[in-house]
Amino acid sequence: MPYSIRLISVSLYLSIFPAIYALAQNLPIDINALQMVNLPQHTPRLTILTREPIRDLRVSVTESGKSVISKSFVQLGAGAVQYISWSAEPGVHNYRIEVSGITAAGQASASSETVVTVMRPLEILLQREWVDLETRRIPFRINNPPGHVEISIFNAASKLIHEADIDLRARTHHEEIELSWPQLKEPIARIELKIFDISDSWVGVELLPFRVEIPHVDVVFETNKWKILPNEKPKLDDAYERLVKAIAEHGDEIKARVYILGHTDTVGSDQDNMVLSKNRANAIARYFMAKGGITLPILACGFGETMLAVKTADDVDEQRNRRAQYILAAEAPLPCNWVVVSRAAKK
Repeated sequence: MPYSIRLISVSLYLSIFPAIYALAQNLPIDINALQMVNLPQHTPRLTILTREPIRDLRVSVTESGKSVISKSFVQLGAGAVQYISWSAEPGVHNYRIEVSGITAAGQASASSETVVTVMRPLEILLQREWVDLETRRIPFRINNPPGHVEISIFNAASKLIHEADIDLRARTHHEEIELSWPQLKEPIARIELKIFDISDSWVGVELLPFRVEIPHVDVVFETNKWKILPNEKPKLDDAYERLVKAIAEHGDEIKARVYILGHTDTVGSDQDNMVLSKNRANAIARYFMAKGGITLPILACGFGETMLAVKTADDVDEQRNRRAQYILAAEAPLPCNWVVVSRAAKK
Protein backbone atom coordinates (compact mmCIF):
# COMPACT_ATOMS: atom_id res chain seq x y z
CA MET A 1 0.00 0.00 0.00
CA PRO A 2 1.57 3.35 -1.03
CA TYR A 3 0.64 5.18 2.16
CA SER A 4 2.29 5.66 5.52
CA ILE A 5 -0.01 5.20 8.49
CA ARG A 6 0.50 5.87 12.19
CA LEU A 7 -1.95 4.68 14.80
CA ILE A 8 -2.28 6.46 18.13
CA SER A 9 -4.73 4.88 20.55
CA VAL A 10 -6.31 6.36 23.66
CA SER A 11 -8.74 4.20 25.62
CA LEU A 12 -11.14 5.16 28.38
CA TYR A 13 -12.49 2.85 31.05
CA LEU A 14 -16.16 2.11 31.44
CA SER A 15 -18.43 3.08 34.29
CA ILE A 16 -20.84 0.68 35.96
CA PHE A 17 -24.43 1.78 35.97
CA PRO A 18 -26.83 0.15 38.50
CA ALA A 19 -30.47 -0.21 37.64
CA ILE A 20 -33.29 -1.29 39.95
CA TYR A 21 -35.88 -3.70 38.63
CA ALA A 22 -39.12 -4.17 40.56
CA LEU A 23 -39.27 -7.87 39.82
CA ALA A 24 -41.14 -9.10 42.84
CA GLN A 25 -44.06 -6.80 43.56
CA ASN A 26 -45.91 -9.57 45.40
CA LEU A 27 -42.78 -10.70 47.28
CA PRO A 28 -41.19 -8.71 50.15
CA ILE A 29 -37.83 -8.41 48.40
CA ASP A 30 -35.97 -5.90 46.24
CA ILE A 31 -33.74 -7.11 43.42
CA ASN A 32 -31.15 -4.83 41.86
CA ALA A 33 -29.39 -5.72 38.61
CA LEU A 34 -26.33 -4.11 37.05
CA GLN A 35 -27.34 -2.68 33.72
CA MET A 36 -23.77 -2.40 32.45
CA VAL A 37 -20.64 -4.19 33.68
CA ASN A 38 -16.97 -3.91 32.78
CA LEU A 39 -14.84 -7.04 32.55
CA PRO A 40 -12.65 -8.25 34.15
CA GLN A 41 -13.27 -6.16 37.29
CA HIS A 42 -16.96 -7.06 37.45
CA THR A 43 -19.45 -9.62 36.18
CA PRO A 44 -23.25 -9.55 35.85
CA ARG A 45 -24.80 -9.54 39.31
CA LEU A 46 -28.10 -9.44 41.15
CA THR A 47 -28.40 -7.97 44.64
CA ILE A 48 -31.30 -9.35 46.69
CA LEU A 49 -32.63 -7.48 49.74
CA THR A 50 -35.42 -9.00 51.85
CA ARG A 51 -37.89 -6.65 53.53
CA GLU A 52 -39.61 -9.46 55.48
CA PRO A 53 -38.63 -13.04 56.40
CA ILE A 54 -38.92 -15.50 53.53
CA ARG A 55 -38.42 -19.26 53.15
CA ASP A 56 -37.37 -21.42 50.20
CA LEU A 57 -36.41 -18.43 48.06
CA ARG A 58 -35.46 -19.51 44.55
CA VAL A 59 -33.91 -17.21 41.98
CA SER A 60 -33.17 -18.34 38.42
CA VAL A 61 -31.69 -16.44 35.48
CA THR A 62 -32.14 -17.63 31.91
CA GLU A 63 -31.16 -16.31 28.48
CA SER A 64 -32.91 -17.43 25.29
CA GLY A 65 -34.52 -20.24 27.24
CA LYS A 66 -31.21 -21.59 28.57
CA SER A 67 -30.32 -21.58 32.25
CA VAL A 68 -27.62 -19.11 33.21
CA ILE A 69 -27.66 -19.56 37.01
CA SER A 70 -30.05 -20.77 39.71
CA LYS A 71 -29.78 -20.21 43.45
CA SER A 72 -31.87 -21.32 46.45
CA PHE A 73 -31.97 -19.94 50.00
CA VAL A 74 -33.63 -21.94 52.78
CA GLN A 75 -34.45 -19.04 55.06
CA LEU A 76 -33.72 -15.34 54.99
CA GLY A 77 -34.62 -12.85 57.67
CA ALA A 78 -35.75 -9.28 57.16
CA GLY A 79 -32.93 -7.05 55.95
CA ALA A 80 -30.82 -9.91 54.60
CA VAL A 81 -28.67 -9.18 51.54
CA GLN A 82 -27.58 -11.84 49.04
CA TYR A 83 -25.60 -11.61 45.81
CA ILE A 84 -25.84 -13.76 42.71
CA SER A 85 -23.24 -13.36 39.97
CA TRP A 86 -22.28 -15.24 36.81
CA SER A 87 -19.86 -15.03 33.90
CA ALA A 88 -20.80 -13.65 30.50
CA GLU A 89 -19.15 -12.81 27.21
CA PRO A 90 -19.05 -9.18 26.04
CA GLY A 91 -22.24 -8.13 24.33
CA VAL A 92 -25.85 -7.24 25.03
CA HIS A 93 -27.65 -9.93 27.05
CA ASN A 94 -31.40 -10.25 27.47
CA TYR A 95 -32.00 -12.07 30.74
CA ARG A 96 -35.23 -13.39 32.26
CA ILE A 97 -35.29 -13.44 36.05
CA GLU A 98 -37.77 -15.68 37.91
CA VAL A 99 -38.26 -15.54 41.69
CA SER A 100 -40.38 -17.65 44.04
CA GLY A 101 -40.63 -18.15 47.81
CA ILE A 102 -42.86 -18.62 50.86
CA THR A 103 -43.80 -15.62 52.97
CA ALA A 104 -46.16 -15.15 55.91
CA ALA A 105 -48.92 -14.73 53.33
CA GLY A 106 -48.04 -17.98 51.54
CA GLN A 107 -46.39 -19.03 48.25
CA ALA A 108 -45.63 -16.24 45.80
CA SER A 109 -43.66 -15.78 42.57
CA ALA A 110 -42.76 -13.13 40.07
CA SER A 111 -40.71 -12.73 36.88
CA SER A 112 -39.28 -9.98 34.73
CA GLU A 113 -36.75 -9.32 31.99
CA THR A 114 -33.68 -7.12 32.02
CA VAL A 115 -30.98 -6.13 29.56
CA VAL A 116 -27.36 -6.26 30.73
CA THR A 117 -24.53 -4.92 28.57
CA VAL A 118 -21.21 -6.63 29.26
CA MET A 119 -18.12 -4.66 28.28
CA ARG A 120 -14.34 -4.85 28.66
CA PRO A 121 -11.53 -2.29 28.29
CA LEU A 122 -12.00 -1.06 24.76
CA GLU A 123 -9.61 -2.23 22.06
CA ILE A 124 -9.59 -1.53 18.33
CA LEU A 125 -7.94 -3.81 15.77
CA LEU A 126 -6.93 -1.80 12.71
CA GLN A 127 -3.96 -2.89 10.62
CA ARG A 128 -2.28 -0.75 8.00
CA GLU A 129 -2.58 -3.41 5.29
CA TRP A 130 -6.36 -3.30 5.67
CA VAL A 131 -6.59 0.40 4.83
CA ASP A 132 -7.19 1.36 1.20
CA LEU A 133 -7.40 5.11 0.76
CA GLU A 134 -7.73 4.89 -3.00
CA THR A 135 -11.07 3.08 -2.67
CA ARG A 136 -11.81 5.05 0.52
CA ARG A 137 -12.12 2.06 2.86
CA ILE A 138 -10.97 1.64 6.47
CA PRO A 139 -11.96 -1.75 7.94
CA PHE A 140 -11.53 -2.40 11.66
CA ARG A 141 -12.76 -4.59 14.50
CA ILE A 142 -13.93 -3.60 17.97
CA ASN A 143 -14.03 -5.87 21.02
CA ASN A 144 -17.18 -4.32 22.54
CA PRO A 145 -20.65 -3.63 21.13
CA PRO A 146 -20.05 -0.65 18.83
CA GLY A 147 -21.71 2.73 19.33
CA HIS A 148 -20.59 5.25 16.72
CA VAL A 149 -17.48 6.63 15.04
CA GLU A 150 -16.48 10.23 14.37
CA ILE A 151 -14.31 10.68 11.29
CA SER A 152 -12.41 13.88 10.45
CA ILE A 153 -10.27 14.26 7.32
CA PHE A 154 -7.69 17.02 6.82
CA ASN A 155 -5.59 18.26 3.91
CA ALA A 156 -1.85 19.01 4.10
CA ALA A 157 -2.56 22.50 5.50
CA SER A 158 -4.52 20.89 8.39
CA LYS A 159 -7.79 22.22 6.97
CA LEU A 160 -10.83 20.06 7.67
CA ILE A 161 -12.17 18.79 4.34
CA HIS A 162 -14.65 16.14 5.54
CA GLU A 163 -16.29 15.04 8.78
CA ALA A 164 -19.07 12.65 9.72
CA ASP A 165 -20.58 10.87 12.71
CA ILE A 166 -21.55 7.30 11.76
CA ASP A 167 -23.99 5.24 13.85
CA LEU A 168 -22.71 1.69 14.43
CA ARG A 169 -25.31 0.42 16.89
CA ALA A 170 -26.82 -1.96 14.34
CA ARG A 171 -23.45 -3.74 14.05
CA THR A 172 -21.89 -6.28 16.42
CA HIS A 173 -18.40 -6.73 17.81
CA HIS A 174 -18.22 -10.13 16.09
CA GLU A 175 -18.03 -8.62 12.60
CA GLU A 176 -15.64 -6.47 10.62
CA ILE A 177 -16.83 -2.87 10.36
CA GLU A 178 -15.89 -0.83 7.30
CA LEU A 179 -15.78 2.96 7.15
CA SER A 180 -16.00 4.91 3.92
CA TRP A 181 -16.33 8.52 2.78
CA PRO A 182 -17.18 10.34 -0.46
CA GLN A 183 -14.66 11.28 -3.13
CA LEU A 184 -12.82 14.42 -2.02
CA LYS A 185 -11.41 17.21 -4.19
CA GLU A 186 -8.17 17.56 -2.20
CA PRO A 187 -5.44 15.06 -1.28
CA ILE A 188 -5.75 13.57 2.20
CA ALA A 189 -2.93 14.32 4.64
CA ARG A 190 -4.49 13.09 7.89
CA ILE A 191 -7.51 11.12 9.07
CA GLU A 192 -8.66 11.16 12.68
CA LEU A 193 -11.10 8.59 14.04
CA LYS A 194 -12.83 8.43 17.42
CA ILE A 195 -14.39 4.98 17.72
CA PHE A 196 -16.96 4.63 20.52
CA ASP A 197 -18.59 1.56 22.02
CA ILE A 198 -22.13 1.78 23.38
CA SER A 199 -20.88 2.84 26.82
CA ASP A 200 -19.25 5.91 25.21
CA SER A 201 -15.74 4.68 25.91
CA TRP A 202 -13.63 5.50 22.89
CA VAL A 203 -10.33 4.91 21.13
CA GLY A 204 -8.67 7.59 19.03
CA VAL A 205 -6.90 6.58 15.83
CA GLU A 206 -4.77 8.88 13.69
CA LEU A 207 -4.01 7.86 10.12
CA LEU A 208 -1.25 9.74 8.31
CA PRO A 209 -1.27 8.69 4.65
CA PHE A 210 0.99 11.51 3.51
CA ARG A 211 3.92 10.44 1.30
CA VAL A 212 5.78 12.14 -1.57
CA GLU A 213 8.80 10.67 -3.33
CA ILE A 214 11.14 13.32 -4.76
CA PRO A 215 12.25 12.67 -8.37
CA HIS A 216 15.98 13.19 -8.93
CA VAL A 217 19.10 12.07 -10.77
CA ASP A 218 21.17 9.69 -8.65
CA VAL A 219 24.60 10.69 -7.42
CA VAL A 220 27.51 8.61 -8.74
CA PHE A 221 29.98 7.61 -6.03
CA GLU A 222 33.45 6.20 -6.46
CA THR A 223 33.72 2.43 -5.91
CA ASN A 224 33.32 1.50 -2.22
CA LYS A 225 33.28 5.20 -1.24
CA TRP A 226 30.64 7.64 -0.08
CA LYS A 227 32.31 11.01 -0.47
CA ILE A 228 30.21 13.34 -2.64
CA LEU A 229 32.36 14.49 -5.55
CA PRO A 230 32.20 18.18 -6.57
CA ASN A 231 30.80 17.41 -10.02
CA GLU A 232 27.93 15.41 -8.43
CA LYS A 233 26.74 18.19 -6.14
CA PRO A 234 24.49 19.88 -8.78
CA LYS A 235 22.37 16.71 -8.77
CA LEU A 236 21.85 17.03 -5.03
CA ASP A 237 21.24 20.76 -5.32
CA ASP A 238 18.44 20.10 -7.79
CA ALA A 239 16.92 17.39 -5.55
CA TYR A 240 17.20 19.74 -2.57
CA GLU A 241 15.23 22.45 -4.40
CA ARG A 242 12.54 19.91 -5.30
CA LEU A 243 12.39 18.74 -1.70
CA VAL A 244 12.06 22.27 -0.29
CA LYS A 245 9.37 23.03 -2.84
CA ALA A 246 7.43 19.88 -1.92
CA ILE A 247 7.54 20.82 1.77
CA ALA A 248 6.32 24.34 0.96
CA GLU A 249 3.53 23.06 -1.28
CA HIS A 250 2.16 20.81 1.41
CA GLY A 251 2.29 23.39 4.16
CA ASP A 252 4.42 24.03 7.21
CA GLU A 253 2.09 22.09 9.48
CA ILE A 254 2.48 18.67 7.88
CA LYS A 255 3.53 15.96 10.28
CA ALA A 256 6.30 14.49 8.15
CA ARG A 257 9.99 13.67 7.94
CA VAL A 258 12.53 13.45 5.14
CA TYR A 259 13.76 9.90 4.61
CA ILE A 260 16.91 9.09 2.62
CA LEU A 261 17.16 5.44 1.51
CA GLY A 262 20.43 4.07 0.14
CA HIS A 263 20.71 1.05 -2.18
CA THR A 264 23.54 -0.84 -3.91
CA ASP A 265 24.02 -3.41 -6.66
CA THR A 266 25.08 -7.00 -5.93
CA VAL A 267 28.84 -6.52 -6.35
CA GLY A 268 30.54 -7.33 -3.03
CA SER A 269 29.29 -9.03 0.13
CA ASP A 270 25.85 -8.43 1.60
CA GLN A 271 27.38 -6.98 4.76
CA ASP A 272 29.73 -4.62 2.92
CA ASN A 273 26.90 -3.39 0.70
CA MET A 274 24.70 -2.74 3.72
CA VAL A 275 27.42 -0.57 5.30
CA LEU A 276 28.14 1.17 1.98
CA SER A 277 24.47 2.04 1.36
CA LYS A 278 24.10 3.33 4.90
CA ASN A 279 27.14 5.59 4.60
CA ARG A 280 26.01 6.96 1.23
CA ALA A 281 22.50 7.67 2.55
CA ASN A 282 24.02 9.46 5.55
CA ALA A 283 26.27 11.52 3.26
CA ILE A 284 23.29 12.69 1.19
CA ALA A 285 21.28 13.48 4.31
CA ARG A 286 24.14 15.52 5.76
CA TYR A 287 24.45 17.42 2.48
CA PHE A 288 20.79 18.40 2.63
CA MET A 289 21.14 19.34 6.29
CA ALA A 290 24.17 21.54 5.59
CA LYS A 291 22.27 23.55 2.99
CA GLY A 292 19.71 24.57 5.63
CA GLY A 293 16.10 25.50 4.98
CA ILE A 294 14.63 22.07 5.70
CA THR A 295 12.63 22.44 8.89
CA LEU A 296 11.60 18.78 9.07
CA PRO A 297 13.70 15.99 10.60
CA ILE A 298 16.02 14.20 8.16
CA LEU A 299 16.60 10.46 8.63
CA ALA A 300 18.79 8.02 6.70
CA CYS A 301 19.10 4.27 6.36
CA GLY A 302 20.89 1.78 4.10
CA PHE A 303 19.22 -1.23 2.53
CA GLY A 304 22.24 -2.67 0.69
CA GLU A 305 21.21 -5.03 -2.09
CA THR A 306 17.92 -6.07 -0.45
CA MET A 307 15.75 -3.87 -2.69
CA LEU A 308 17.11 -4.12 -6.23
CA ALA A 309 15.46 -1.86 -8.78
CA VAL A 310 16.55 -4.37 -11.43
CA LYS A 311 16.75 -8.01 -10.40
CA THR A 312 20.19 -9.45 -11.12
CA ALA A 313 22.34 -12.37 -10.09
CA ASP A 314 25.02 -11.96 -7.43
CA ASP A 315 28.14 -9.92 -8.26
CA VAL A 316 26.51 -8.03 -11.14
CA ASP A 317 27.51 -4.42 -11.77
CA GLU A 318 24.16 -2.75 -12.48
CA GLN A 319 24.13 1.05 -12.33
CA ARG A 320 20.36 1.28 -11.88
CA ASN A 321 20.67 -0.55 -8.56
CA ARG A 322 23.16 1.98 -7.22
CA ARG A 323 20.55 4.48 -6.25
CA ALA A 324 18.92 6.46 -3.46
CA GLN A 325 15.37 7.47 -2.64
CA TYR A 326 14.32 10.80 -1.14
CA ILE A 327 10.92 10.44 0.49
CA LEU A 328 8.83 13.02 2.33
CA ALA A 329 6.40 11.01 4.49
CA ALA A 330 4.40 11.00 7.68
CA GLU A 331 5.87 7.67 8.70
CA ALA A 332 8.97 5.64 7.88
CA PRO A 333 8.40 4.11 4.43
CA LEU A 334 10.10 0.87 5.49
CA PRO A 335 11.22 -0.73 8.76
CA CYS A 336 14.88 0.12 9.39
CA ASN A 337 17.26 1.34 12.08
CA TRP A 338 16.85 4.91 10.94
CA VAL A 339 19.60 7.37 11.83
CA VAL A 340 18.38 10.86 12.73
CA VAL A 341 20.82 13.05 10.83
CA SER A 342 18.95 16.27 11.57
CA ARG A 343 16.12 16.97 13.97
CA ALA A 344 13.34 19.43 13.20
CA ALA A 345 14.91 22.86 12.70
CA LYS A 346 13.37 26.04 14.06
CA LYS A 347 11.63 28.20 11.50
